[in-house]
Amino acid sequence: MSPSLLASTIDCTSLEAHATLEDVQHACDKAIDAGFASVCVNGIYLKRVVEWLAGAKPNVAACGVAGFPLGAMKPTVKAIEATSLVKDGAHAIDFVAHLPHVMALNHAAVMEDFLRVTTSVRSVSREIGVKVIVESAALMA
Repeated sequence: MSPSLLASTIDCTSLEAHATLEDVQHACDKAIDAGFASVCVNGIYLKRVVEWLAGAKPNVAACGVAGFPLGAMKPTVKAIEATSLVKDGAHAIDFVAHLPHVMALNHAAVMEDFLRVTTSVRSVSREIGVKVIVESAALMA
């Protein structure tokens, strides 16, 4: 895989609780320079990221996170947050799976989460990609 192709599969994130607007701007600059797929941020910064990435060459998507960082809220709340992110201009949504459901192999609860978020997002736009974030290090415990 070429370096540019690899870069186009990477999401650049600025999700720390203490991330500033300057940190987010730096992530956008880094993503544009490297040719990353997206810049993934908390909702409070999403509109600015959409503005900063507009017309970027190469194209870099603005991604918002729902249920971050714990995924420990109701699926309905994640769906509302995801819908709000789409209305703010997100090109992609990442949402956090509720880890106890994943670890217990509670497929019904995991699917409810996924379906609530994707159905909500699709009601606003069918063009938006939705991905699931899983705290994979915790799966090793």
